Amino acid sequence: MAIEIKEIVQGDLKAFVKFPFELYDGNEYWVPPLISEEMKTLSPASNGAFEYCECIKVLAFKDGKIVGRIAGIINSRENDRNDVKQAKFGWFDFIDDLEVSKALLQKVEDWAKAKGYNQLEGPLGFTNLDKMGMLIEGFQYLPTITSLYNYEYYPKHMDELGYRKGVDWVEYKFNVPEVPDKIKRWSKIIEEKYELSAPDIDNKADAIRYGKKIFALFNQTHKELHGFTALNETQMENYMNKYIRFIRYEMITVIVDKEDEVVGFAVSFPNLAKAFQKANGKLFPFGIFHIIRAVRKMEKTTLYLIGVKKEYQNKGLSAVIFNNYLSKYNRLNIKFSESNPELESNNSVKLLWKNYEHEMHKRRRSFIKDF
Repeated sequence: MAIEIKEIVQGDLKAFVKFPFELYDGNEYWVPPLISEEMKTLSPASNGAFEYCECIKVLAFKDGKIVGRIAGIINSRENDRNDVKQAKFGWFDFIDDLEVSKALLQKVEDWAKAKGYNQLEGPLGFTNLDKMGMLIEGFQYLPTITSLYNYEYYPKHMDELGYRKGVDWVEYKFNVPEVPDKIKRWSKIIEEKYELSAPDIDNKADAIRYGKKIFALFNQTHKELHGFTALNETQMENYMNKYIRFIRYEMITVIVDKEDEVVGFAVSFPNLAKAFQKANGKLFPFGIFHIIRAVRKMEKTTLYLIGVKKEYQNKGLSAVIFNNYLSKYNRLNIKFSESNPELESNNSVKLLWKNYEHEMHKRRRSFIKDF
């Protein structure tokens, strides 16, 4: 039977969000997102990105059954900044049937062409804090809760359908060392030279206050990265509300100047992949308890965000950041951590790891097609 492609309305959104739960049922590596958060991200009423983004959401049917999904996104702010005419695709999942993946991509390509755009890239989200990049290496590892997992046939379909490499992101895992003495010494020198300090964050009010400053600096430090669009106030609030439930306040490291302005930061999460698998998309009635237990136990962490104010780059501030957050790891007896996806071309981040034992264990890719 022919593939039926249907652009959905808001009332069909839950079916769109829940399709991967069926597709990956029984897969030991897929980590379900929270259904409520996915609904918010894809809803204009709750996602500030819709102030400057257009989006279509599409389902594919075969024999009356959902067999694939895709979202098409046009980010006018990013296009204007980069002087391009590019659309994006995300939330792309499908059975191992080339007709299905082709029909889904064709629908988004046609949508983009009709609006005057000449390129499609993905998987990407509304911002680069959304999940992005199709997994091409590391299928035997659990993803973090902020990154994608997909079957090995996904990238094969992209190659078959004429898509080429856009960019790659890589992820690292590492054993957490005792803070090296030279890092402690260098950190003290830098702190004294530039009158810096690392305030303790041990309550929600401080986490929110510094969180806003972190996101403001994030907008500056990440603006040159691929696919970046500055977060507006609504998005900052949404991301803080989304993740503050799953964070240990002491895992937020901020470096501030004498005016209490953030000049560097590192934010780590407990590794919640297995807890999210147990929650299976729902916080209630039982999912929240699996997550709270994992937050309290915290055997592994994920380094979610790291950044240094431009004026302090190449001035040794990374030593202050590493001294502070590794000290916290040591106090909490955390032995293992991994990074979130980092652009393969981001040499400044690569340099952060050079003094520490680490292993690149996952690689993901965006795919591009011109038309």
